[in-house]
Amino acid sequence: GFLNVSPKDFRNGKPAQVMTTRAHQLAMFVVYYSPYTVACDHPDNYKDQKGIEFLKEVPASWDDTRFLLGEVGEYIVMARKNGKRWYIGGMNNSVPREVIINLDFLPDGKYKLYYFEDTEKSNTEPTEIYVGSENVEGGQLYNFRMEKGGGYAAYIEL
Repeated sequence: GFLNVSPKDFRNGKPAQVMTTRAHQLAMFVVYYSPYTVACDHPDNYKDQKGIEFLKEVPASWDDTRFLLGEVGEYIVMARKNGKRWYIGGMNNSVPREVIINLDFLPDGKYKLYYFEDTEKSNTEPTEIYVGSENVEGGQLYNFRMEKGGGYAAYIEL
């Protein structure tokens, strides 16, 4: 859902709120496999929101799946391929962490990576998300940060 609130501001009821960051919610579309992908709240809650552009790009079916990193109950980072794009999703527990992954699932070459990442404010303002892009190469080490209850989502053009 896109009604992200901090745990102290969470209220059970309608409309449905979520106690994770916006980047965490985006990552769920990559980490969790579902050929019928849905979001839990009203479409009006997505209009003009940061991160909606990722939802416009992420597919519901995959050609390849890779577990990149993680520990049960701590965090997970997955990569999934659809056509000529790889998608990365990272979901975190309650401990902020820096993550380093190997992009060795990419063939040798240079690529453009588009990412959606927690900001320093994401713990108190969970809708805060940094949207950016950068050049990467197949086989390089790549790092990103996930805040408490945070996440990371990206896609790479092949």
